[in-house]
Amino acid sequence: MATDLYGQGITLYQNTEAPNLEMMIKNLADGVIPRGVMRYSSASTRAANLTSPVEGMTTWLQDVNRMYVYDGSAWQELPYNAKLFAYKPSNTSRTSTTSAVSDPHLTFTLAANTTYTLSGLLVYDAHDAADLKFGFTGPAGTTGSWWPGGPDSSMNALAYSPRWGAITDVTSSTMVVGAQGSGTILACQPTGLVITSGTPGTFSLVWAQNASNATATVLRTHSWLRLDRM
Repeated sequence: MATDLYGQGITLYQNTEAPNLEMMIKNLADGVIPRGVMRYSSASTRAANLTSPVEGMTTWLQDVNRMYVYDGSAWQELPYNAKLFAYKPSNTSRTSTTSAVSDPHLTFTLAANTTYTLSGLLVYDAHDAADLKFGFTGPAGTTGSWWPGGPDSSMNALAYSPRWGAITDVTSSTMVVGAQGSGTILACQPTGLVITSGTPGTFSLVWAQNASNATATVLRTHSWLRLDRM
């Protein structure tokens, strides 16, 4: 018997050997399958089927939607879907409301039992009495801390004091950044840490006016958020 031309050690039948279709198919399958991405419903199912994994084997676990490679001693998670990015292709305006709801563009799907760093740039304008109130929602059990990275709501000029207060639970409540009137474009840079528990799901920016006003608070085009899986 010979082996493949790519140095992978896959056994190939030769014309000079006695025909054995069953063995030909088995040798090919046994050689190719372990070198592809093998799918299992869970880590326990993988352990039951791969009792002697070989360095370089790659598997996908369907219950957690993650990819792993065997390094010779343990299964190591690969950075699949490690960077999540969303931006606003158009403005969103909210008028006469203080009820913070999800932004139509800045939303993500997070994995369970995973830690992410949070960063972003929110470009906005609003009546100076309305300001911008924002926060985040996430899957059940999500924890983390964040800081809005913007002007305090008491600002009375473009030279302002930043808001240094932080939230120690990323989905618990909102914070307010100041505004200077419709058409005066400001920005803030939220940053933080997001830690999911055993439940995957949607993570979204939620926002509204801090004080109800007939002049719209606008979250503008090119605002963005990014989550980096650690």
